[in-house]
Amino acid sequence: MVAEPEAPRRPGSVALGMVLMILAALPFLVLGVAGTTVPLTRDMFPPELGLDGLLAQSALTFEQLVAAVRVLLAFIALLALVYIVLAVVAFTGRNWARVTATVLTAVFSVVMLLNLPGVLGDPAALAVVLAPAVLGIAGVLLMRTPPASAWFASRRARARR
Repeated sequence: MVAEPEAPRRPGSVALGMVLMILAALPFLVLGVAGTTVPLTRDMFPPELGLDGLLAQSALTFEQLVAAVRVLLAFIALLALVYIVLAVVAFTGRNWARVTATVLTAVFSVVMLLNLPGVLGDPAALAVVLAPAVLGIAGVLLMRTPPASAWFASRRARARR
Protein backbone atom coordinates (compact mmCIF):
# COMPACT_ATOMS: atom_id res chain seq x y z
CA MET A 1 0.00 0.00 0.00
CA VAL A 2 1.38 3.40 -1.00
CA ALA A 3 1.24 6.05 1.67
CA GLU A 4 -0.62 9.21 0.82
CA PRO A 5 1.81 12.13 0.54
CA GLU A 6 1.53 14.62 3.35
CA ALA A 7 -0.58 17.61 2.47
CA PRO A 8 1.43 20.83 2.27
CA ARG A 9 0.91 23.31 5.07
CA ARG A 10 -1.07 26.45 4.47
CA PRO A 11 1.40 29.29 3.79
CA GLY A 12 1.36 32.22 6.18
CA SER A 13 0.63 34.50 3.24
CA VAL A 14 -2.83 32.94 2.95
CA ALA A 15 -3.61 33.72 6.60
CA LEU A 16 -2.25 37.25 6.34
CA GLY A 17 -4.15 37.77 3.08
CA MET A 18 -7.39 36.76 4.79
CA VAL A 19 -6.74 39.16 7.69
CA LEU A 20 -6.01 42.07 5.34
CA MET A 21 -9.13 41.36 3.29
CA ILE A 22 -11.25 41.29 6.43
CA LEU A 23 -9.69 44.57 7.59
CA ALA A 24 -10.49 46.09 4.18
CA ALA A 25 -14.16 45.14 4.52
CA LEU A 26 -14.74 45.98 8.20
CA PRO A 27 -15.24 49.75 7.76
CA PHE A 28 -17.97 49.09 5.20
CA LEU A 29 -19.64 46.50 7.40
CA VAL A 30 -19.62 48.90 10.36
CA LEU A 31 -20.78 51.82 8.21
CA GLY A 32 -23.57 49.76 6.69
CA VAL A 33 -24.84 48.36 9.98
CA ALA A 34 -24.54 51.68 11.82
CA GLY A 35 -26.15 53.57 8.95
CA THR A 36 -29.17 51.32 8.95
CA THR A 37 -29.69 51.54 12.71
CA VAL A 38 -28.76 55.12 13.73
CA PRO A 39 -31.68 57.54 13.64
CA LEU A 40 -31.27 60.24 11.00
CA THR A 41 -32.85 63.64 11.55
CA ARG A 42 -32.83 66.86 9.53
CA ASP A 43 -30.76 68.68 12.14
CA MET A 44 -27.84 66.28 11.49
CA PHE A 45 -27.23 67.99 8.16
CA PRO A 46 -25.44 71.36 8.07
CA PRO A 47 -27.58 74.26 6.83
CA GLU A 48 -25.02 75.16 4.14
CA LEU A 49 -25.80 71.81 2.48
CA GLY A 50 -29.19 73.22 1.52
CA LEU A 51 -30.96 69.91 2.14
CA ASP A 52 -34.47 71.37 1.92
CA GLY A 53 -33.71 72.92 -1.49
CA LEU A 54 -32.16 69.71 -2.78
CA LEU A 55 -35.16 67.69 -1.60
CA ALA A 56 -37.61 70.13 -3.19
CA GLN A 57 -35.63 70.10 -6.43
CA SER A 58 -35.65 66.29 -6.55
CA ALA A 59 -39.28 65.97 -5.42
CA LEU A 60 -38.24 63.69 -2.54
CA THR A 61 -39.33 63.83 1.06
CA PHE A 62 -36.77 63.56 3.83
CA GLU A 63 -38.24 60.17 4.76
CA GLN A 64 -37.76 58.89 1.21
CA LEU A 65 -34.15 60.07 1.23
CA VAL A 66 -33.51 58.34 4.55
CA ALA A 67 -35.11 55.13 3.26
CA ALA A 68 -32.97 55.19 0.10
CA VAL A 69 -29.81 55.83 2.13
CA ARG A 70 -30.66 52.96 4.47
CA VAL A 71 -31.19 50.57 1.54
CA LEU A 72 -27.87 51.61 0.04
CA LEU A 73 -26.07 51.18 3.37
CA ALA A 74 -27.66 47.76 3.93
CA PHE A 75 -26.42 46.73 0.47
CA ILE A 76 -22.92 47.96 1.35
CA ALA A 77 -23.01 45.95 4.59
CA LEU A 78 -24.16 42.86 2.70
CA LEU A 79 -21.35 43.20 0.15
CA ALA A 80 -18.81 43.63 2.96
CA LEU A 81 -20.15 40.52 4.67
CA VAL A 82 -19.95 38.53 1.42
CA TYR A 83 -16.35 39.71 0.97
CA ILE A 84 -15.44 38.63 4.50
CA VAL A 85 -17.03 35.21 3.97
CA LEU A 86 -15.12 34.82 0.69
CA ALA A 87 -11.85 35.66 2.46
CA VAL A 88 -12.53 33.04 5.13
CA VAL A 89 -13.61 30.39 2.61
CA ALA A 90 -10.50 31.12 0.50
CA PHE A 91 -8.44 30.67 3.68
CA THR A 92 -9.85 27.13 3.94
CA GLY A 93 -8.45 26.36 0.48
CA ARG A 94 -11.40 26.89 -1.84
CA ASN A 95 -9.97 28.31 -5.05
CA TRP A 96 -13.37 29.49 -6.32
CA ALA A 97 -13.55 31.81 -3.28
CA ARG A 98 -10.05 33.12 -3.99
CA VAL A 99 -11.01 33.84 -7.62
CA THR A 100 -14.30 35.49 -6.64
CA ALA A 101 -12.57 37.58 -3.97
CA THR A 102 -10.00 38.66 -6.56
CA VAL A 103 -12.74 39.84 -8.92
CA LEU A 104 -14.60 41.67 -6.14
CA THR A 105 -11.36 43.28 -4.98
CA ALA A 106 -10.74 44.60 -8.49
CA VAL A 107 -14.28 45.97 -8.76
CA PHE A 108 -14.27 47.47 -5.24
CA SER A 109 -10.83 49.03 -5.81
CA VAL A 110 -11.92 50.69 -9.05
CA VAL A 111 -15.00 52.10 -7.32
CA MET A 112 -12.88 53.40 -4.44
CA LEU A 113 -10.29 54.90 -6.78
CA LEU A 114 -13.01 56.68 -8.76
CA ASN A 115 -13.61 58.68 -5.57
CA LEU A 116 -10.02 59.97 -5.49
CA PRO A 117 -10.64 63.29 -7.28
CA GLY A 118 -13.15 64.33 -4.63
CA VAL A 119 -10.84 63.66 -1.67
CA LEU A 120 -7.40 64.75 -2.85
CA GLY A 121 -7.40 67.86 -0.65
CA ASP A 122 -8.44 66.05 2.52
CA PRO A 123 -5.84 63.64 3.99
CA ALA A 124 -8.37 61.88 6.25
CA ALA A 125 -10.82 61.30 3.40
CA LEU A 126 -7.94 60.18 1.18
CA ALA A 127 -6.98 57.57 3.79
CA VAL A 128 -10.59 56.38 4.01
CA VAL A 129 -10.67 55.87 0.25
CA LEU A 130 -7.20 54.39 -0.21
CA ALA A 131 -6.81 52.19 2.88
CA PRO A 132 -9.52 49.63 2.04
CA ALA A 133 -8.35 49.41 -1.57
CA VAL A 134 -4.72 48.93 -0.55
CA LEU A 135 -5.60 46.37 2.13
CA GLY A 136 -7.85 44.40 -0.22
CA ILE A 137 -5.31 44.39 -3.04
CA ALA A 138 -2.51 43.38 -0.66
CA GLY A 139 -4.69 40.59 0.75
CA VAL A 140 -5.47 39.20 -2.69
CA LEU A 141 -1.83 39.43 -3.78
CA LEU A 142 -0.76 37.52 -0.67
CA MET A 143 -3.24 34.78 -1.53
CA ARG A 144 -1.67 34.61 -4.99
CA THR A 145 2.00 34.28 -4.05
CA PRO A 146 3.75 31.20 -5.52
CA PRO A 147 3.59 29.24 -2.23
CA ALA A 148 -0.10 30.12 -1.82
CA SER A 149 -0.89 29.17 -5.41
CA ALA A 150 0.93 25.86 -4.94
CA TRP A 151 -1.07 25.22 -1.77
CA PHE A 152 -4.37 25.94 -3.54
CA ALA A 153 -3.32 23.65 -6.42
CA SER A 154 -2.47 20.85 -3.98
CA ARG A 155 -5.88 21.25 -2.34
CA ARG A 156 -7.56 20.89 -5.74
CA ALA A 157 -5.43 17.85 -6.60
CA ARG A 158 -6.25 16.17 -3.28
CA ALA A 159 -9.96 16.86 -3.77
CA ARG A 160 -9.91 15.11 -7.15
CA ARG A 161 -8.53 11.87 -5.74
